[in-house]
Amino acid sequence: MNKVKILLLLCIGGLFGCQWFGSQEAKGAAAVVDSLVVKDTSAYISLEEAEDRVLALPLAKRVAKYIETISEGKRGISYFSDAATIDGEEFYEIRIGYDSSIRFETYYILYVNRNNGDDIRIIEPVSGDIIPISAFKDDKKYDEVPEEHRAL
Repeated sequence: MNKVKILLLLCIGGLFGCQWFGSQEAKGAAAVVDSLVVKDTSAYISLEEAEDRVLALPLAKRVAKYIETISEGKRGISYFSDAATIDGEEFYEIRIGYDSSIRFETYYILYVNRNNGDDIRIIEPVSGDIIPISAFKDDKKYDEVPEEHRAL
């Protein structure tokens, strides 16, 4: 009877030992794979942060004020976002403008670098070139409210 108990204990111990060693081996293999793959996403900024950076720009604030004025306070600036690649780098594409019941009217298309939130670019409306926001010569056309929308 003692031999049966000992044999049973050895079998049970062997099963638990195999599971423990197997899990340690799997953990080790996973650690090797993780060490080979660079996953530094800490540098990435989120889409929400990119949108906040665009909406904080003086250009976006002027557009927002313009839209609020022409809509008599009923509407504000609208935007929608997408992903884009420029020169091999990942960007968020953020279009700002006016969203009417008929269509979305894009005023500006901006790009925020996912790895560097300070790298904001814009499509220059006349040439169509994508340039840094710092090089953009804003004509301030949205500072002027059309005569028909001015308060009397």
